[in-house]
Amino acid sequence: MSRSLPVGLTALAWAAMQAVQAQDAPTSLTVTPPPGQRLGAWLTQHHPEAAATVYEPGLMWQSTAARRAQRQAREALLRDISAWAADDALRKAQTGPLLALLRELPLTGRRPLASTDPWRMQTASGLEPLTAEGDVLVLPQRPERLRVVTAKGLACDVQAQPERIAADVLRACGVSTDWVWLVQADGSTQRLGVADWNAQRQQAPAPGAWLWVPPDTPDWPEHFNTRIAQVLAEQGVAEGTPAPRPLSETISPPPRDLPLSTNDWGMTGLLQTPSARMPEAGRVALTVSRTWPYTQTSATLSPFDGLELAVRYTHISNKLYGPSIAGDQGYKDKSSEIKLRLLDEGRWQPALALGLRDPGGTGLFAGEYLVASKRWGSLDLSLGLGWGYLGARGNLANPLAVLGDRFQQRAQADVGRGGTAHLKGLFTGRTALFGGVQWHTPWDGLSLKAELDGNDYQHEPLNNNVDGARSPVNLGLVWQRGPWALSLGLERGRQWMLGLSLHTNVAQMSRSKSAEPAPWPVSRPALLPAPSAARSTAGPSADTLQALALQTGWPVARAWQDGATWVVELDNSQGNSLDERLDRGVAVLHERAPDEVQQFQFILMQQGVAVSSRSVARQAWAAPRWSWTGHAPVLDSTPESVQRPAPDSAEAHRPARQGNGGFSLGYQQHVGGPDGYLYALSARAQGQLPLWEGAWAQGTLQARLLDNYERYRYTAPSALPRVRTLVREYLTQARVTLPYAQLSQLNRWGEDVFSLAYVGALEPMFAGAGAEVLWRPQGGRWALGLDVNRVAQREFDQRWDVRDYRVTTGHVSAYWDTGWQGLEAKVSVGQYLAGDRGATMEVSRRFANGARIGAWVTKTNVSSAAFGEGSFDKAVYVSIPFDAFLSAWSTQTLSVAWQPLIRDGGARLNKLHTLWNLTGSRDPRAWRQAE
Repeated sequence: MSRSLPVGLTALAWAAMQAVQAQDAPTSLTVTPPPGQRLGAWLTQHHPEAAATVYEPGLMWQSTAARRAQRQAREALLRDISAWAADDALRKAQTGPLLALLRELPLTGRRPLASTDPWRMQTASGLEPLTAEGDVLVLPQRPERLRVVTAKGLACDVQAQPERIAADVLRACGVSTDWVWLVQADGSTQRLGVADWNAQRQQAPAPGAWLWVPPDTPDWPEHFNTRIAQVLAEQGVAEGTPAPRPLSETISPPPRDLPLSTNDWGMTGLLQTPSARMPEAGRVALTVSRTWPYTQTSATLSPFDGLELAVRYTHISNKLYGPSIAGDQGYKDKSSEIKLRLLDEGRWQPALALGLRDPGGTGLFAGEYLVASKRWGSLDLSLGLGWGYLGARGNLANPLAVLGDRFQQRAQADVGRGGTAHLKGLFTGRTALFGGVQWHTPWDGLSLKAELDGNDYQHEPLNNNVDGARSPVNLGLVWQRGPWALSLGLERGRQWMLGLSLHTNVAQMSRSKSAEPAPWPVSRPALLPAPSAARSTAGPSADTLQALALQTGWPVARAWQDGATWVVELDNSQGNSLDERLDRGVAVLHERAPDEVQQFQFILMQQGVAVSSRSVARQAWAAPRWSWTGHAPVLDSTPESVQRPAPDSAEAHRPARQGNGGFSLGYQQHVGGPDGYLYALSARAQGQLPLWEGAWAQGTLQARLLDNYERYRYTAPSALPRVRTLVREYLTQARVTLPYAQLSQLNRWGEDVFSLAYVGALEPMFAGAGAEVLWRPQGGRWALGLDVNRVAQREFDQRWDVRDYRVTTGHVSAYWDTGWQGLEAKVSVGQYLAGDRGATMEVSRRFANGARIGAWVTKTNVSSAAFGEGSFDKAVYVSIPFDAFLSAWSTQTLSVAWQPLIRDGGARLNKLHTLWNLTGSRDPRAWRQAE
């Protein structure tokens, strides 16, 4: 380990190093461009040799304004560190050298560059700075060193070598740590795990990089590291004398991420057993595994870091549902699982997680577990304690028995309807240890697994004990390539396991819109306010509006000029990329508008009804796009009142509203019923025709192309009016159906209140009429709604006839955006399709790209016995906007829901449109800068 020097000597040594570095003239060239010059163009024209030989990552653009901001940030950092150490003598001693070092570092005034290549800068004005008075360019040559800075205030320079990782550099300096901040020569920063337990795939330090090693103090604030790394990023490349230390000849292998894979039950783990590992938020996985006599089909969701949920169907091939239900179909059970991380892994501390399997289902496979995981390089070890099914071997007493006798015996699982929480049985009965090891082999993507199973398979549900479970040790391997993982194992000493998993992260989905017209370049500078003069009132021209519609993908309803503002109404302005589409529209208007226009206002509409309004200041928008200002430009728009009457002259710019339609493929599936997996591939024709302001007609014609509905024989029993359990009849009666056909009328009352009335075939099973009212303040986090509907049940062929059943249904709904990690909630209270009354609670995590992971439960005044299997209605779902994976704009959303059972209780009307969706542009989270 490096020895620390007294604070005074450290400061003197650092100052001497800086002085020597400043005298090392051949390593850098400093030039001062005149103001008002394009940086890249000026550099290549006036210093072509230097531009050709400069070490591009280290090219520094320095400004006086940035120097002032850095001084303020530096002083604030010094104050905060001093305050943190003020009342502790040991902290003072630890931070003294660091404070001295930070004080000595020069204030460079470095500003980040979109590109450090002088030639690439010139390809787009938004990449190239426009120089100002006092700007300086520093052009370094390729350095030969890396610099390590520790909390003890010491700088150790190490020889730079290609592809040598951070751990090699730290070893050369005699520094041992778990985490390091890598600051590359271009100013980018990254936190790296460099110990055996947290190694990760990472970039190698480039020549001239800095490495900041935080103090080994548990209570050291993490935000200090971010700010110190930023200070080092402002220094540019690490240069100086004397000669840097050489790296060891021993080359460390490139670090790799810890591979995560699902177990047989769809949860992150080994084979039969779970581990304490967790996927990152947004991950969704589908896993199918087969180990006789069980076939598990699991969907796993991770709405938050540290939380993993799974829902699954288990097919038991050697047990039957019963001839009266499904003939010779194997038995099928529905279950769920939740795992919560209690502790993060540390240098000595393992990750710790708590899990509940099937806490509210039939209880066939119910169990609980506490599991810890610890990593050493390529090995990941897990050890856990299981109750219930996971501890069925029962070779250990329950450690919780010290809390009371009730923990000693576990009640026999009450296999029944499901949907009832088994709280009394949690963590009761005898237990068993489980655990194992995963080895990440040198062949990337291939991992080997070995585990001790806590189940002896002699207490299986339905008295289905597995004969010949020869060994408690299971062996397996998993081969992962991209989103796919293939698993193979030998379990119980004799049974082969085969598994397949497909996963993705819905929060990280994005796709450039290459199928759309290329965005307009910004070829006009930011404008200063025009001198007072007679202003035009003509507004945008017809070809400008045509280009605007092409760029945004939304039709233009009207446009006019109001003083120094161009106002544009955009109809049917829905979708997920509202800010990106509007930003493209501003580019068109900025190019075409006269200098006197200083603001653009966009009124976003639905079917000719104004829903929301966003205003963009022209000069503030153009400045960062005309030249690089040190930050990536985002659309900075502000909400405004939609009450802006248009002059009569604007009618000339009102194109006729046009209908639209198209063809698409549809896919339906039913999983987990007695009839097995059922599917249907259909062709759909959709059409929409505008009528008058706020009114439109819409319909869908559907034809089944390919399906296996001939196997759909089971109709669930019901003690309620059959509003949903006749699903088999609706799906099999006719091949060509009309699932939707309705007239709708949208209105806005005042600034924040909307109404929607509708009549027709509102969904495949019900037709009728209804209305909805919604109060939704623009930019607010709360909204209240009410809907009332009088509907009749449609005939099975989904044409025009209706059945005898009629009902009034409706709800009062409250919406709440919590503002915490995208968590949103909705509560609806009212009457459902079967005449039952109750409430539905829905919660979801919404990610920045519009994707959602959510769940809902409904409880009504219907008893569990009358409701039937499942006891109450519930589901989990994943929703992904098509914008996230298509190369063209889309207003459609892909939604996949797992609803364990379809029952008549708690059934809601599935309408084509809701006011919440139609008014989506009023949501502050629809505009990224508001998040």
